[in-house]
Amino acid sequence: MNALRTVETSKIPYVVDRFLELDRAGEMADERIAQLPIDKRCAVCFSTEACITTLPCAHKVVCGWCAWQSLKISFEDGSPHRCVICRTEIEDFTGSLIKNLMHIKWKDVKKIINEIKQ
Repeated sequence: MNALRTVETSKIPYVVDRFLELDRAGEMADERIAQLPIDKRCAVCFSTEACITTLPCAHKVVCGWCAWQSLKISFEDGSPHRCVICRTEIEDFTGSLIKNLMHIKWKDVKKIINEIKQ
């Protein structure tokens, strides 16, 4: 984990992407998603549980992956980051981008570290 502390700030989006990919793969393999009601699923990808609440509008309709992707796009474009439901400009989030680290294996973390060192 000390290796992660020395990551260049420009590589942080890549590290977050990789962790979210691992988290998303584990969650999508979870059988409970198939039984999750549509209104509890992410309004963007429909393949994971909505776990992020946007503020100030308080809509809880996106997963961590989709919240991160939309945040990156708005940052890259220099455009306001808006709620996918009401289009209110997002000031903050509540919830966790990465819901469950239990299924992320240490070998995967080491692989990410090696990738960013190259």
